[in-house]
Amino acid sequence: DEQEIRIRGQRIIYMVHPEVGHLGIFVSSKIAKKEHTEVASTMKTIEALAPGLYEMKVDAVEGHGQDKRYLVSFVERKLDDIRALDDGRDDEAAFGAVARASELQAEMYDMFCRPFVKAMVNRHHAGMLRALHPLRMQRSLMSSHNPFMAPISALAETIAAGRHAVDESNGYVQAERVVADLVEQSLDMFRDVRDAGYEGLFYGLWGGPMAKAFGAPRAARRSLKSQDELRGLPEVQSALMYMERGGFVEAVIRMLILLADSRGNVRRDRLERASRVLTQDEPFRSLSMENRARIIHEQTLVATFDPEGAVQSLPKLLRTKAERQRAAAVAQYIPGRIEEMAPNTLAALQAFREVLGLPPATEDVLEDPLSVGSVGTAAE
Repeated sequence: DEQEIRIRGQRIIYMVHPEVGHLGIFVSSKIAKKEHTEVASTMKTIEALAPGLYEMKVDAVEGHGQDKRYLVSFVERKLDDIRALDDGRDDEAAFGAVARASELQAEMYDMFCRPFVKAMVNRHHAGMLRALHPLRMQRSLMSSHNPFMAPISALAETIAAGRHAVDESNGYVQAERVVADLVEQSLDMFRDVRDAGYEGLFYGLWGGPMAKAFGAPRAARRSLKSQDELRGLPEVQSALMYMERGGFVEAVIRMLILLADSRGNVRRDRLERASRVLTQDEPFRSLSMENRARIIHEQTLVATFDPEGAVQSLPKLLRTKAERQRAAAVAQYIPGRIEEMAPNTLAALQAFREVLGLPPATEDVLEDPLSVGSVGTAAE
């Protein structure tokens, strides 16, 4: 379940949206072009999330076509939320029969066929078979390797040199669009009919009672561990045992995880602020990626399996008043203005300040307390 995802230190993000494809997860909320640098930046932002299962929600869509921009947030989910999107797992039993049949076929091939094939095939023969593969042939036949395509190349250059835009009312333009729509609809219909035929054939072969009984030994099974069993895992016990060890870095990351748990969702702008703090500000910037991931993982386990102890042990990590003020300021900076905070978030912030011996938060923290120009002020 989702608790095991957290214990393993994984972040699994899924998206259900009619307009955003699988690449939409890489698009920043402020950009339109999917440039490489922005993809890398977004992945670093996602790494600031605590381990767990999240749904990426598209809260707003601005612009049209290639100029579309998405404002996104990440909502913590349970596996039951994903199961609710499906009609059950009864139709998966047939895949156990396929898996067992594949294993038997592979064993039979290794025993009776592979020695003869290996003796008859040499490197040149294998290269020829690769070159004649249908998926390669359908491209090589249309490429410059085919001498019969040379006139097409010359014709393309001639057409490109003489191209000019025509009016929208041109009959050929309108006919082109009608034909394009017909081709698209025909391909969609062919795909749907083909997929339905494949599905019917598959379940006709592998979905019967005998096939299911044959595949029962390979049917997918997972035992759901109880909360006590998960808590007893060595990595969880180790994190809980050493929850009072650490310093400013561990305390801030723990507070950010507890705040995210209190909200249940993480807006993109808040996640970007958290990512900036954890990657660009000292003392976090000096951490290697592996150490940062390890600390986030450990503090996630502490916040998940002992949230009360996680809060009560904060004074053991922040020993001086200056450290406590800076850590509380960072924790308040991430969610933004007090008036925009969810009640649970504000309550968690006030609980941090109370256990650290600080007065309740009454003023907004809108500047990064750990930036070069703000460190002195935050410490004071």
